[in-house]
Amino acid sequence: MLGTDHLLGADRAASRLLHHPAKAKRVVQFFMAGAASHIDLFDYKPELIKRHGQASDFGEPVEAFQNGLGPWLRPIWDFQPYGQSGKMLSEIVAPLGSVVDDLAFVHNMVGKSGVHSAATLLQATGFQLPGFPERAAG
Repeated sequence: MLGTDHLLGADRAASRLLHHPAKAKRVVQFFMAGAASHIDLFDYKPELIKRHGQASDFGEPVEAFQNGLGPWLRPIWDFQPYGQSGKMLSEIVAPLGSVVDDLAFVHNMVGKSGVHSAATLLQATGFQLPGFPERAAG
């Protein structure tokens, strides 16, 4: 989108970086603070099913809510594959199965903190700390 609208600056060569024409016309971002977990909806983790009820131990201290980590918990809804891609979706979002091949799922986002408020701020603003500090402590 930036290349098409020449928003990458004066250098229009950036718009020729793709080896194929871009197809996306819109981007819809689901920001679901307080909603069901992505692991229960779109991010199938068979290892969670295998380890359900076992103690969770990462071998090092982990920042956790309240009284530490509990046992592993399997997703609360069942998953099955949809579309030509075979994308695993939980039964709660099964109606998306009819258009799943037209959707893009980003499963590789990382942050420096597992604390939801800091991660939310980073995702929404690009800064992990409030107030847009000149230089965030790292």
